[in-house]
Amino acid sequence: MALRLRFPLVSVFIAAAGAVALAITVSPVAQAAVSHDPGLRPPQARATATQTFTIPAGTTTFSSTAGGMHLSVTRAAASPDHIPPAMTCQVTAWTPYSGSNGSGEVVEGYAQLNCDETVYAIEVSMDLYLNGNVVATSTQTGYNVTAVAAWATYPLIAGTYDTWGSGFYYATSGSSASNVSPHGSPSVYLS
Repeated sequence: MALRLRFPLVSVFIAAAGAVALAITVSPVAQAAVSHDPGLRPPQARATATQTFTIPAGTTTFSSTAGGMHLSVTRAAASPDHIPPAMTCQVTAWTPYSGSNGSGEVVEGYAQLNCDETVYAIEVSMDLYLNGNVVATSTQTGYNVTAVAAWATYPLIAGTYDTWGSGFYYATSGSSASNVSPHGSPSVYLS
């Protein structure tokens, strides 16, 4: 909550919460001419008043009398600097590749869901396709993370492979699931 104060000759301290506390110190209107008399002291604040109040939703101005003085507080518009950016999450599916897992040649499919902020939960699923047919799948879930990956292998058979990834995330515990657009990799012929 951003507040703008309209009150002359007042020092004000604000706590930006549901309730706002004001400490008002009234300064003298004019200062006396400087004197060399060591017995004279500079003018001091004459009154202090404190009042806690809540500005109701939909109300832009609050007026009150505190310590015999009238004050008015006006809510200012929110600054674009304080509006959090929208979180983005996306799935990336990598082009399948071949390799060896110790028991022979395999094809590996890999997909990852990334968010630009930590979320409560992410679930990503990956499907490995051979000639247009699903031959391997994997689903992984992570909690309080920014990314989760899923991968699977399949024995290498000559053909055209591609990987598809899909998923969803929960921004906070108890929030609704947000689906992320699926992503497919480029197809590759492996033999």
